[in-house]
Amino acid sequence: MVGEDAVALAGRDRELGVLLDCLLAGLRGDPRIVLLLGAPGIGKTTLARATLDVAGRSGAATAIGVSADDSGAPPYWPWTQIFRRLAREAALADTARQEQE
Repeated sequence: MVGEDAVALAGRDRELGVLLDCLLAGLRGDPRIVLLLGAPGIGKTTLARATLDVAGRSGAATAIGVSADDSGAPPYWPWTQIFRRLAREAALADTARQEQE
């Protein structure tokens, strides 16, 4: 069960619970998109990585996009990162399937 694998994060039980509920919904076929917003240094990346670790162990495809702090970042940079990662994972999965055939 996903909830049993949750990483305890100090002071983030409620937030982690919401993310794991979204993960469970996605694993049941009701996918969600989650955005973590807030000031720098409040633990967004740690919370996201903990959730992604659980999701990966559950067999879900995972990706993370991180906004750049400088004004020279390309438009939609976090989404570009996410789609590139998912495309690579899909290509690897396709290659693995072809090798098994």
